[in-house]
Amino acid sequence: MPWSRGKVAILAAALCGILLLALAALASPGVAFGASPRVDWSGRTLPHGVTRSRLVVDGLHTPLLQAGPRRAREAIVFVHGNPGSGADAVRLLADAAQLGRRAIAIDMPGFGRASKPANFPYSAQGEAAFLGHVLRKLRIDRVHLALHDWGGPFGLEWAIRHPSQLK
Repeated sequence: MPWSRGKVAILAAALCGILLLALAALASPGVAFGASPRVDWSGRTLPHGVTRSRLVVDGLHTPLLQAGPRRAREAIVFVHGNPGSGADAVRLLADAAQLGRRAIAIDMPGFGRASKPANFPYSAQGEAAFLGHVLRKLRIDRVHLALHDWGGPFGLEWAIRHPSQLK
């Protein structure tokens, strides 16, 4: 289906706007580009109080970042967006640990360093079911959700099915 003149005009205007914003940012003094100096995005080091391990749930492998008391049945659960991974929440995990709260972040299936099986149901329902299995395996039954981007539909789908566990 060929593009109409209207669609081409909208695309051209959007690209011009992006270019102007980029040029304005480059011309602005004091704008620093790159990752925050507080976070090592390479994953080689973690903030104090945050640990990394691997978790296997339903045959799927996912990195697990945890902070705070490991046996607490209540936790802040960070669900990342796209593109993204559990590492997006690493500073927030450290902050939760300083407050004495358990907090976790995983890579959802298909994202980051998690398994990416061809037969996984890549949908809000599939990701929510996986999240539920992770929470059961970690013995977390009271959940404070912190959702970002695509993590919103995944976490909300889980919350709809488990309202008594949501804090």
